[in-house]
Amino acid sequence: QIHPNQYLYFNFLADRKTPEGLRERYETDYWNMMLRQGYEHILRQAPPASAINMKPREVHSRADINRNVQILPAAARSRFTYDPSRDLDFHLKGRGHTARSGLPKDTFLPALHRIKVYNNTMMTLSTSDLSRVDPAVADAYRALHRAATAGTPAARGGGFNVYLHGDRLAWVKEACEPGTLMREFLLRLYPADPRRLPEFRQHWGYFELGARGVRFDGKCLGARRLPDFALARIRLGQHGPDGGVLWEVEVPL
Repeated sequence: QIHPNQYLYFNFLADRKTPEGLRERYETDYWNMMLRQGYEHILRQAPPASAINMKPREVHSRADINRNVQILPAAARSRFTYDPSRDLDFHLKGRGHTARSGLPKDTFLPALHRIKVYNNTMMTLSTSDLSRVDPAVADAYRALHRAATAGTPAARGGGFNVYLHGDRLAWVKEACEPGTLMREFLLRLYPADPRRLPEFRQHWGYFELGARGVRFDGKCLGARRLPDFALARIRLGQHGPDGGVLWEVEVPL
C-alpha cells in the first residue's frame, strides 16, 4: 500500500491521522533509502538535458556512493554532477526527526517538494537559491535579513557576522560568492542545565546541529530558532574543504 516506502513500518494502532505525529513521537531514521523519489522529481523539474549540481551523499559511511542515483537510467545518472565552485542546485533530506531533543523545529531552507507517508514528511526537496522559489517566499527571507542585520552583530569571524534576533540566531555573509554555501554550517548549543540534553549527549555537553543557508542578492543568510531554555554558550562554524570542522565563532550570551 505504501510502496516504495514499505520499509517505513508502524503498528496499525499508532495514530496516523495527526500530521507529523509519528515523526514527533517515534524514530523514523531509515538511512535515506527513499531519496530516489526525490531525484526523479528533480529530473522532472529541471530543464531537459541540463546538468544538476548536487553533492554526492554518503551511504553507510562509504563516501561518494549514492545507490539512489545508481539505480536511475544511465542518461539520468549522468546529469547529476558536482562542482564545488558553485552552489548546489538542490538539497534532499530523508532523515526523520523526533521532538525528543527538546529543540524547536526550524527547517530554514525553502521546501520545493515533500513526500508524505501516513501524514508524515519522509523526504524534503529544498533549495538554497531563492530565484527558484515563489517571489513571496524569497521576499520573506530578504525581510528576515533586513530585520536581523538591523541590530549590532553579537559575534564576527570566518567572514560572517552573527546576530541574535528575537528567538533566532542569524548569520550573514554580506559578500557571498557562488560555492560559499557548499560547506554546511554547524551549531553547538550548550544548555545551562545539562539535563536538557538527551542522555547520550550529556557526556558532550551540547546539541550539535547542521544548518544550510540561502544565497540572494550577493548575500548568504542562515538562521536557527533557539530553544526557550537558557543556553550557556553557542558556537558556530563550518566544515573545512577537507571535511574537517572549522569552529570559527563563539557567540556571547
